[in-house]
Formats: sequence, C-alpha cells, structure tokens
Amino acid sequence: MDEINTKAQYTILYSVSTGISICNQKDGCPNPIFTFNLKDHSIFVRDYKFVKESKILDYGLEFIIKTETDNLEQTLIILKNDVENILNLLCFSTLCYADKSSLNSVIKINNSLKTHEASFYVYPMTGKRVNQLCIIDLVFFSHIWKNFQSCDIDEQRRILRAITWLRKGLNEDNLDEFISNWIGLEILSKIIRKKYIGIVKKGDEWGGLKKIFNDFLNVNETRFEKVKGDYRNGIVHGFQELDNKFIHDVQEFSPLLRKCLIACICKSLKISDKITNKILKRDIKKWQNFPYSVMKGKIENLPDFDEQKNMFPRVFPLVKEITFDFIEGNKVSFQTEIECDFRKHSKTIFEQEINETWYNDNSGIETFDCKIK
Repeated sequence: MDEINTKAQYTILYSVSTGISICNQKDGCPNPIFTFNLKDHSIFVRDYKFVKESKILDYGLEFIIKTETDNLEQTLIILKNDVENILNLLCFSTLCYADKSSLNSVIKINNSLKTHEASFYVYPMTGKRVNQLCIIDLVFFSHIWKNFQSCDIDEQRRILRAITWLRKGLNEDNLDEFISNWIGLEILSKIIRKKYIGIVKKGDEWGGLKKIFNDFLNVNETRFEKVKGDYRNGIVHGFQELDNKFIHDVQEFSPLLRKCLIACICKSLKISDKITNKILKRDIKKWQNFPYSVMKGKIENLPDFDEQKNMFPRVFPLVKEITFDFIEGNKVSFQTEIECDFRKHSKTIFEQEINETWYNDNSGIETFDCKIK
C-alpha cells in the first residue's frame, strides 16, 4: 500500500535589516538572486528594496523559501536557523552587522484551488534604514561558502558559533564587544591550536591564539598574557573593578581582539594569509523588536513560484501615529495606527480575516493596540 503524503507545500519569506546588499540598483544593477539548495528546501536570497515615489529604498535582504512539511511550527524553527547561518556567513564576508531575521509571510499552497491560506507579519516599531550599503563580494563569499562546506561537522559548528559572536560584537561597544569577541576566540581555540601543531608548545592551550596575535596583529606574547590575565579574567571572573580606566583600557584593545577573531575565522576556513590581511584592513559596519501584528486571511490569484521570487507578497506598514502611556510597574501601553502597502502581483488579492497582536511577556508591554487599515 502506497504511503499517503500528508505534507503541505509552503512559500515563506524572512527579511533582515542590514547594510549588506547583493548589488546597488541605483547604479542600474538588476536584482539578482542567490540560490541555496539545502537538504529539504531551497532558499533564495535577494535585496530587500522598496520603491516609493520613484525612489529605491534599501532595507536589507529577503530570504524566500519553498518547502514541504507536515509540521509548520517545527519547520519554521529549522528555517530560521538556516537563514541565520547563511546570514552569519554573509556578515563575515562583508564585516557588516545584520539584525536578526524576521518572519514576514507564510503562504500554504493549495494546488487544487485558486485560494491559499496566508499570514503576513507586521512589525510597525522596527527601524528599517541603514545609512551605507555594503555590497557582497560574490567571488569572496563563494570562496567562503565552498571552504565552509569542506570543513567537518564539528568545525562547521564551531565556526558558525564563533561568527555568531563576531556578528553580535559588531553592534556592541566597550565591555560587551570585548566579551563577544573573546567568546568567539575561545570557541575556535581548539581548531587554531591544530593548525599550528609542531609550531606552538605542546600543551599550550592558548598557543594558537598567541600565534595569530603575533603573525597578523604584531602583538607579542607578553601583551597577550596581559589581555588574557587582566582583561579577560578580570571580566569573566569578576575581580576587576569596572571603573572608567579599566573600561577605557578594554575599549582600546577591543579592535585588536575583533581582528584576531576575524583572522581565526579565516584560518579555520582555510583562507590564505594574503586575503586575511586584506580583510583585516576593512572597516566594520555597525547597525543599531518590539510588538508586531499578524494579518491572517486568504490570498487569491497567486502566481507561480518563479514569479513569486521577484514579487513575493508582503505587507509594508506605514505608521501613521504611535502613542504610549506608562502604567503601573513602569509597563508601557502602546496604541498605533498603520496604513499598509501590499506588495504583490497585479492580479493577486488578499482578503484579511483577523488581525492578531503579539509581544513578548518579558518586554515590559502591558497592551499593544494596533489598528490596520
């Protein structure tokens, strides 16, 4: 007896606010798409741009996904992780910060009908603009992706964890940036030590990192031991007073620590020293949610997936007004009114049935009243 396929088809959209861009359309560049064919689904990455009054606004990146599943909730967790992993590698290749990705659209495809169930997620409180684009170097990113795929599973996991901390540190300052970068270094210390077997002293846990500091940053072992002993141990074990002088000293060293982490990631990815030195000369780009709404309803006249990749249905909120009040316990009550631009194919129709408001229990928000027109 043949097995019954209970899986449903979905097309899903995530987006992220960032300065990373595949190309600059203001220079007449078309809107290309990066394709990642993973085990159970395909992810298509394109620039997240919005045309308003003949002006192209650069908001970040969009991740369009085609998948089949009988457990949407679990699949969304897996997809979020895959999107973040790709985003980590893009962040590393550009040294540009990217915020966390957000779920924007979920469409359940019904091949026997013209009408499909759809949910659109609206984040009215989220900033979307960055001041400077950071164009992806496709040749360099392809090199990173290929080398990453050639690493064994344990190395891949360590590299991704380290890049996650680098990405976090890219948008932090002072102690927070120092801690994020140092955690990344400790994650990679095992891989780096293996790279220098026979060169560093046997049993020297920090030998690989010392070698990176010396070779790429001209920081000698004495200074490394001071940073590890006074700064790292002082912060992690809590015996240093967090006075202005200590914070100033840590802040002075943070750029070197970040560069060491970048060099360690390059070494882990088998990137040549020549290219690594070029990367270390690049400037970094920093980028500084609240409650959101989910518009649920039915969508009709949905084009085929190839067309969706160029015009995936999406809601763009225009916040008309936000008011708030502080209430008991310093919690906040928000009221907002939103007009929505619906990006879609010309014949596509969306009929909204309900509007849900969502926010984290620990956000300090008591109520969030979002009226959508």
